[in-house]
Amino acid sequence: TDAAPSAPPNIGVLRQTWAASGLKAATPSTLFLGTTVAPQYGSESVWEVGGETVVPLLRDFPAIKNLEFSGALRYTQYSVSGPAITWKAGINWQPVNDLRIRATESRDIRAPTLYELFQAPTVSQITITDPVLNNQQYTVTEYSGGNPNVKPEVATTDTLGFVYSPGWFPHFSMSVDYYLITIVNGIGNSLPAIGANGVLADINTCVASGGTSIYCQAIPRTSPTGPITQVNSFNLNLAEQYTRGYDVE
Repeated sequence: TDAAPSAPPNIGVLRQTWAASGLKAATPSTLFLGTTVAPQYGSESVWEVGGETVVPLLRDFPAIKNLEFSGALRYTQYSVSGPAITWKAGINWQPVNDLRIRATESRDIRAPTLYELFQAPTVSQITITDPVLNNQQYTVTEYSGGNPNVKPEVATTDTLGFVYSPGWFPHFSMSVDYYLITIVNGIGNSLPAIGANGVLADINTCVASGGTSIYCQAIPRTSPTGPITQVNSFNLNLAEQYTRGYDVE
């Protein structure tokens, strides 16, 4: 462990004695022989304010036994991640005594964890095969850790379903709900896989995008056709995720 793992070690007048043949010491080709990790710490404060309401709209009309609106709104302020607004709007419609139909839409968030924000910096050496340079193999320094610039994930959740409680079947009730959850700005690592395989995936993605992909941040080069200077393995807002299905009870 080192307070600044990316800085070269300062050993004063002592000679660097990395292992070599016989009694002679070889000049090190990398900063460190192994992986170094900095101390880890981090904190965040949160405050929020919100409200929730249910508003009756219609009752005892033809085909509308009951109709009501439900809503909620919340404002949250994260000292590191910044502000976030979440809300929910829903309708409950009961056309007859035995059947209730419900629909909701909401905006939801997941703030980055302290680990995703403040994971200790780590420095290590990896060997990559670079297809841009005719599959040349060379060693680069990999920097990984948290990213305090990561913002909350944002999701839109839509649900539609019904509850059936037949009067002719006492104590029986069933519900079916369809849901669709769409997440944007999902928090993910700039390397889609671990080590050299992840770097190769980033290289291919970056090249295919013409240099516009966010994955290009993981593999900076001296020039578009030059060697990779370092590998960055940090958390970024880069993913989209879609989840859908049914809940039956």
